[in-house]
Amino acid sequence: MPCVVVIRDPRDVVISAAHYHMHAPEKWLHQPLDRFDGQTYQQKINSLPDMAARFRFEMANLAGGTIESMVKVLGADEHVKTMFVRFETLVDDVDLVQFQALFQHLALDPGYMAFALETARNCSLFSNATVIGKHVRSGRPAQWKTEFDPALNAEFATLFPDALQRLGYWN
Repeated sequence: MPCVVVIRDPRDVVISAAHYHMHAPEKWLHQPLDRFDGQTYQQKINSLPDMAARFRFEMANLAGGTIESMVKVLGADEHVKTMFVRFETLVDDVDLVQFQALFQHLALDPGYMAFALETARNCSLFSNATVIGKHVRSGRPAQWKTEFDPALNAEFATLFPDALQRLGYWN
């Protein structure tokens, strides 16, 4: 059975997660946790003094788990026909080339291709401004270049030493 896995630059995962978790209404973000001395995840991240501290918090918590999962899935069952697609490719795929390849990989009935591509166009960041503000803050690739200072880059490299290379984001 074919599957598609979307990966994202793990440094941008950290940035996106920090911003999202500061304001999101999801119930789990508002449950007190013993590991944060009774604070909720959202209270804890918002109690930190600046974005760099919030990025560090995410690296040690949920974003860190997401990064580990992205790296782990690279070693998935070789019998599963897995297509890996970069988030950064999808957000810029205005001609729907990657989306079409993705749907073909999933063996979508050709009779549904036009509908699937239209749905992808209507729901993509490049064409639907109404998405911004619900779950998405920007989706802009390579935010880490302006958000991570040398110390954050070094800490990221220490925590996830092979993630960038394994995921193809080594630059």
